[in-house]
Formats: sequence, structure tokens, C-alpha cells
Amino acid sequence: MINDQLPNSSIEKSLIHQSMMRRTIKRRLVKARIALHQTIQKILDINRKKKELPYHEDVETKDAALNVELKVLNKIAEQQALMVKKYEKSLLEMEES
Repeated sequence: MINDQLPNSSIEKSLIHQSMMRRTIKRRLVKARIALHQTIQKILDINRKKKELPYHEDVETKDAALNVELKVLNKIAEQQALMVKKYEKSLLEMEES
């Protein structure tokens, strides 16, 4: 009975492996998209803060700190966007084969 449920051929094993890989890549893609979205939201929040700066004291210091944070977040967002593209490309290649 148990042997009937197990994959018998290498083709079945390969299909199961591909299915597992596809599911793993989809999971990673979703996580990468969520992380990218959160990073973009942080960038937008900082840009909103920068618009309010002229109404605060010590504008130069706060502006410099926000610029450094923006620079780092932009690099992170760039890397996350590359990961999203990589996972999307991998899924397309799997579906084509």
C-alpha cells in the first residue's frame, strides 16, 4: 500500500523535485517583494520627513542624517529589486521547461 503512494520512476521524482523548487522560489519571491515594499515605504517616509525639515531647528544635521539613511535604503532597495527579478526569471524558466 505504501509503495503505491511513493514515486516509482525518475520522471515522477523529477516532477516532485521541480514542484518543490517552484514552491520554494515562489515563497522567496513573495518575501523579497514584501521586503522591497517595506523598504520603499521607509524611503517615502523619509522623503515626507525631509519636506517638514524647514519648519524645525537644526535643519542641516537632520537633513544630513536623513540623506545618509536614504542612501543606504536606496542601495538596499536596489538589491531587493534585483532579487525579485532573479526569482521572477527563475520561475519563468521553470514554467517554460
